[in-house]
Amino acid sequence: MTPTNITPTKQWIKSRELGRHHSLDALRRTDIPSGYLLSLPLPTHRCGRPAYAFFASAVSRHPGQPLQQQIPDRWLAIDAVTGHLLVYALTTVFPFGDTSTWNTVTIAPSPLQNEAYRLSEQTLDQMDRLSSDFFEGRITEMQERRWMLELLQTLSAHQLLPQYRALAPDFFQWLES
Repeated sequence: MTPTNITPTKQWIKSRELGRHHSLDALRRTDIPSGYLLSLPLPTHRCGRPAYAFFASAVSRHPGQPLQQQIPDRWLAIDAVTGHLLVYALTTVFPFGDTSTWNTVTIAPSPLQNEAYRLSEQTLDQMDRLSSDFFEGRITEMQERRWMLELLQTLSAHQLLPQYRALAPDFFQWLES
């Protein structure tokens, strides 16, 4: 039994667990077309409560050619406690940022696929370490926040950073504070 003067700590969903939640799985089957990439989940309060936000973009794959990722045309947010869908929107109806400055992004194949995988795993691990502090308004060590920012910049090859910043501006402001 919890004493009445103590608020129990919330159990935040970890970013790597989001793929197992029904709401995201159902969206992938029904509303996110095949041939689309889903972005990394970013913590945000943009929906008025702690959530993870994603954007989705069509991609073109041709043998021997770099991947072409189109401008995101939809985005979604999932509650960080319940895993319920909070927002699913087409950017033509409810944009998450100023898409007029974004372009198709060319993502060259990396000869270091294992390195890219390791980097994405590091990013998710660091996201899981920092997201509860972000959601609860606590300041984490500057070194930890800077490392998260560097991981996001490296993983997105700086090309998708404007989209990520538009998706979760509060998270980036927190990282840079």
